[in-house]
Amino acid sequence: MTLTAHDAAPAPDLAPASPVLVARVRSRLDELTEPRVQRTRQWVPVPGAAPPRLEERVVEVRMPGLLAQLEHPADDSTAGSSSTGPGSRPPGSLEGASWLQVVEREARVVASSMLARLLGMAVPGVQVTIRPRRVHDSIAVVRRYVGDLDRDELLDVERAVRRWWARARIVTTWDTAPFKPHAACPHCAHVGRLQLRTRPIVLVCLECGEAWDTASLADLGTVYELAVAAVPDELAGARS
Repeated sequence: MTLTAHDAAPAPDLAPASPVLVARVRSRLDELTEPRVQRTRQWVPVPGAAPPRLEERVVEVRMPGLLAQLEHPADDSTAGSSSTGPGSRPPGSLEGASWLQVVEREARVVASSMLARLLGMAVPGVQVTIRPRRVHDSIAVVRRYVGDLDRDELLDVERAVRRWWARARIVTTWDTAPFKPHAACPHCAHVGRLQLRTRPIVLVCLECGEAWDTASLADLGTVYELAVAAVPDELAGARS
C-alpha cells in the first residue's frame, strides 16, 4: 500500500470513497482504542439459595480497547493460558505483544503516508516525512482523514485496518475460543493456522496475517467446506 504526497492536487475524476466503508473503518479503529461494554452469559451464584446453586445470567462486562488488551491480556483470556516456566508469559500474551508491534509499525506507516498526502495537496512541491510517535496517535490520524481518501486508497486502508482489528479480536478472545478449521489459508495456503470467530464473523490466518469478514463470504464458505472435508480424510488416513 502506497499513499504518497503529490506535487499537485489529485485529479478530479478519482472515484469517491464509500461512506459505508469509511464508517466501517472508523468503527473498527474505535474498537481498537476505545473501551466498550460487552454482554455475555455467565453462571453466577443465586443469592440466598439453599442449597447453593448457580444460574445462567446475561452480564455486562466493561472491556478496554483491543490494543490495551493486547498489551495487558486478561487473566481469563482463552487465547492461551499455559506457560513454559515460572517467569514466562502465556502463549496468548506473547501472541498479543507480537501483534501489537505489527499494528504499531503498520499504523505509523499508514498515518505518515496520509499526512504526507495531505501536505502535498496543501503545499505542492513539499515533501516531508511525519511519523506519529504512539500507536494511538497513528490511529487517530487514520480515523480523522480516512474520509478524505479516494476509493482505491480507502480499499487499501480498509484492508490494513481489517487485519489489525480481526487478529486483535482473535488474540484477545476471553469468552469463547475461536473455531480452528484444519484447512489451507486462501491467501498463503498454510494449513492449520486459520481461526474463525462467529460474532461477528471474521476469519484470520495467524501465519500470514490476512483477514476476511462478511464482505468476503465466498472465501469463508470455501474454507468451511475444506475444513469439513478434511475431517473424514484424516480419519481415513488414520485407519489405513
